Amino acid sequence: MRILHGVSGAANQPATVSKLQRAAGVEARCISVSEGDGFGYPADIKLQAGSDVQESYSDFLRTAIDEYDVFHFYFRSFFFFDPRNNAFPSGLDLLLLRAAGKTVVVHYRGSEVREASKFKEFSPYNYVAENPSGIFSKFREPSLSQRVDFVRSVANVVLVPDEELASYVPGSRIVRRAIDLD
Repeated sequence: MRILHGVSGAANQPATVSKLQRAAGVEARCISVSEGDGFGYPADIKLQAGSDVQESYSDFLRTAIDEYDVFHFYFRSFFFFDPRNNAFPSGLDLLLLRAAGKTVVVHYRGSEVREASKFKEFSPYNYVAENPSGIFSKFREPSLSQRVDFVRSVANVVLVPDEELASYVPGSRIVRRAIDLD
């Protein structure tokens, strides 16, 4: 089994999980298409997009389809344009991968599924009023739930790290955060 993890740093989860899988004998690699996230998370492949970002992603994906069996996305996939509007062709890569017979795993991390209205209702510890980095302006309702519904209909498996996020993603499986103690 050959697994590609990515495409964002996502709290270092793609790099950590791929490293641990390699230690267990699985052929796993991590790709990052994120620029300037400020955290400097490692990646086996750092895709430097050319002047046409989507063309660069498409070129890489054409090659990767032949090299990998499983595509494990954290936070976003290659074709993710505007978090306020998840209209087509956002998510087209997920459909293409499934049509090619690949296994698609989407692993949500937080902001991309956490609806402000539900967060306020579910948690007395919510930070909706503080709105750090304008996160609730970047990821708007109902776009979030529409994206979740689309991904649930396409992906083989949808994962979240905890019960709180599972409340936004019906049918998801909980896989706790991976921590490399080294």
